[in-house]
Amino acid sequence: MRVGQASQSRPKEANPLRGICLALLALIVVVGLVILIIWLTFKPKKLVYSIDQASIQGYNMSNDHLDSTFNLVVRAYNPSHRISVYYDTMEVAVSYGGQTVAYQEAPPFFQPHKNITRLRVHPTARSVALPEKTARDLRLERTSGQVGVDVRMKAWIRFKAGVLKSRHYKLKVLCSSVKINFAAPDNFQMINCKVHI
Repeated sequence: MRVGQASQSRPKEANPLRGICLALLALIVVVGLVILIIWLTFKPKKLVYSIDQASIQGYNMSNDHLDSTFNLVVRAYNPSHRISVYYDTMEVAVSYGGQTVAYQEAPPFFQPHKNITRLRVHPTARSVALPEKTARDLRLERTSGQVGVDVRMKAWIRFKAGVLKSRHYKLKVLCSSVKINFAAPDNFQMINCKVHI
């Protein structure tokens, strides 16, 4: 071997970590493109909720305990053109002064795309104990002829697009300051609700 002769260079070995990183990057790009294409195809739109009618039946306040039935017509609108919704469970609660006073579980239902579904629900209070201040405020509102309550709904829903079904999502709906008139329930003003998924 001569002095100063360059040693033969060995071929570079493939780095397995680099290959794994490139494969993961390619997978992320492909999954992202699939999600984008699905989203652009179906264009999901936010569900729209309102309270269309509300009345109170069997109202009785005795010893700071409330008995009452709140008759509500909830309007659920699915504006999506290609996405339907499965409502697997739904809970409807009426609260006054931050305290839940009436509750009902609504039956499961399916809502097709571009559909308005009206749910008649009747959350009921049976001898619900109220704090003294809440009971006093409710009595005062009762003498004015109307009462303001909040209506909250929670549901586990799944979306359906063609043959694809999503995982479960938690739907939360808040209808604030629902004014229910004791004497003239037909004069009810529709209340729009806030929807979070």
